[in-house]
Amino acid sequence: MTGGALGVTAAVLVLAGPVSAQIVVGRSIDGVALGDTRAQVLSRLGPPQVGKAPPPGLGAPGATEPPSSNYFERLRGFVLFDASGYVNSISTESVGQVTSKGIHTFDGTSYGTHGSSLRAVRRTYPAIKCHGERRAPVCVLTSRVAHRTVYTAFVFDEGLGVATIEIAYRLLVHY
Repeated sequence: MTGGALGVTAAVLVLAGPVSAQIVVGRSIDGVALGDTRAQVLSRLGPPQVGKAPPPGLGAPGATEPPSSNYFERLRGFVLFDASGYVNSISTESVGQVTSKGIHTFDGTSYGTHGSSLRAVRRTYPAIKCHGERRAPVCVLTSRVAHRTVYTAFVFDEGLGVATIEIAYRLLVHY
């Protein structure tokens, strides 16, 4: 390889940059963390979109307002607050959100895209427990953060891989 070709290759690699993890398992999605205040969430994501219906079964016991008013387009998911106004659940369906270990959801708007496979999730997180249907399970990783139990759920869609990732003090959809 000549010096000129090497320089072009290096420039392309620098411009592409690494994929940054926006999901910190057991803690946050896109900079929104469990325990954040409403003001911190609004500062990070802007105002929520209203009128977007939550997925079936999603309901926040003790939430300060209906989940439909806490949908954030940038997140492609919901941020739910407890009665004191602190984040108690964050979920995403955005293909742009990825864990530090490369686990991601599928892009439900594009044909041919797939989220991470069940095999990849199990290999990446050996302590994970999976429940439900064999082809569309829900896998939950339990961790302890600041003396609290935190659940990270990977919800699968049949044949398409991970569809939703939720991080919560208490899972809102009973899997």
